Parts: sequence; structure tokens; C-alpha cells
Amino acid sequence: MGTEKDWIDVMAALLTPVIAIVGVVIAGLQWRLGSAKFKYNLFDKRYKVFEATQLYISQIISTAKVDDKQRIEFLRDTKVAFAVYDESVTKYLKLVHDKSLALKVHQAKGEQDKEHSILIWFGKQIENHKEQFEKQLKI
Repeated sequence: MGTEKDWIDVMAALLTPVIAIVGVVIAGLQWRLGSAKFKYNLFDKRYKVFEATQLYISQIISTAKVDDKQRIEFLRDTKVAFAVYDESVTKYLKLVHDKSLALKVHQAKGEQDKEHSILIWFGKQIENHKEQFEKQLKI
């Protein structure tokens, strides 16, 4: 009879640490799930900026001109870049925008040589722009 009471006392003493361990395990799993969700959401935002850049560059190449509506869409779709990418990508996005404005100015002035060199630059960006985003797009 005494051993039954000892057994109950041991079980009662172990109950609190077991509950604490289960709580720690659940908290750890929730942290991992939250971290994975954060990475997915960050990837989603980063990929949208990547797609907007790719679309803008391809539109410029296919039409050989800069449409103000498309330029504004590009700026709107990439405005979150400063928060989700490092400085190198934001500088690249600014360069793309600046080059597109320069193209528009050279076309308005009829400076075909300068216009041609900027269009060549945009042509190279079809492949090169992926390198700018590549490191930070990986999950």
C-alpha cells in the first residue's frame, strides 16, 4: 500500500516538468512555423518586385520606347523594394528607372545614337537583371 502512495507522489512530481517540456516543444514548433511563414511572405514580396522589373524591361525592349503608364506601374510595383531587398537591388532598380527616363529624353530630342546605346543596355538586362535578384530570391 505504501508503494502505491510513493508511485502517485512520483507521478505528481513529474507532471509539472512534463507539462513544461511539452510547452517548450510546442513553442519551438510555433516559432519554426512562424519563421517559415515569414520567409514565404518575404519571398512573395521579393518575387513581385522581380516580376515587375522583368515586365518593365521587356516592355521597353519590345516597344523600344518608355510609356509613362508602364513607368508609373513599375515605380508602384517596386516601391516596397527598399524594405525587402538590400541596397544593391534598390540601386539597380533606380538605375533601370533612370535609364528609362534617359531613353525617353533622348527619343524626344532625336538623339538616335544615345537612344540606341540605352536600348542595347536594356537588351542585356533581360539576362543580367536576374543576377541582381538571384541571391535574395532563394528560400
